[in-house]
Amino acid sequence: MKLKTLKEHLEKEYGKVGTPKREEFEKNSKAFAIGELIKEARKEAQLTQTQLAEKAGMENHITRQNRR
Repeated sequence: MKLKTLKEHLEKEYGKVGTPKREEFEKNSKAFAIGELIKEARKEAQLTQTQLAEKAGMENHITRQNRR
């Protein structure tokens, strides 16, 4: 069994760079990575999600998201 490179795997699963499916995958991957960085920074600052939302002026948005 030949191992695939990451590029080969991504092209097989999501298409070549520039295709709609691949662009959606790339967008979601970046959003996830940014979210993880924010979570790490929040935990280092010993803040809850609610406290961070309040500091960012997004208190009402987070509260609505948590109710879903």
